[in-house]
Amino acid sequence: MKKARKHVKPLTDDNREYVAQVHDRTRKHVERYSKALVNRNAADADDVTQETYARFSERVGKYGPLESDRPEKPYLLTTAKNAKSNLNRKNKLPVTTLQSDQEEMGDAHQDREASRVAGERAFREYAAATRRSTYLDRFKELIPIVQSQLTADEWQLILLRWVEGMPFDEIAIVTGQPLDQVKYRVSRATQRAKYYAGKLLSRQRTE
Repeated sequence: MKKARKHVKPLTDDNREYVAQVHDRTRKHVERYSKALVNRNAADADDVTQETYARFSERVGKYGPLESDRPEKPYLLTTAKNAKSNLNRKNKLPVTTLQSDQEEMGDAHQDREASRVAGERAFREYAAATRRSTYLDRFKELIPIVQSQLTADEWQLILLRWVEGMPFDEIAIVTGQPLDQVKYRVSRATQRAKYYAGKLLSRQRTE
């Protein structure tokens, strides 16, 4: 993992030490998640891991260390997922075939249909993201209060599942816990978060 630390050179001494410490704390989780993202391909997993820490180092150099209420692990795992998507784009090769005019017309129709479906999907994703963003903006004042009522493990599960949108099987890989146990713990953490959020909202309505 020495390659990942090459990106720390332009940082200040304090930021360089911070990135190195985060790297040591999170390396095994990022490596394990990267392997899962690329179906255990060692070379691709190494590329994703290095790109993850390179982006993290650049982020720290530009904005400084992560905020105290922004856990390192979920941030890095999201960065790894984005790095994997970038790797897919780089590895995608153009495919050329000999086709008749009729086949080309059929492909053109399929392309239009694919574009239409992709456009509808993109709009649905945009609408869902907008609704979630509006919801989070509306209740963002609840976040530190709810967080203070949960354990560190419960808060991490809330972030991975409901903020990062990570599926249960990926959370199991990241945390190293059995899938059934992850589902149970996420459900329990979610119920506790809802309870404290509802309690606060009820108090606000009566004031």
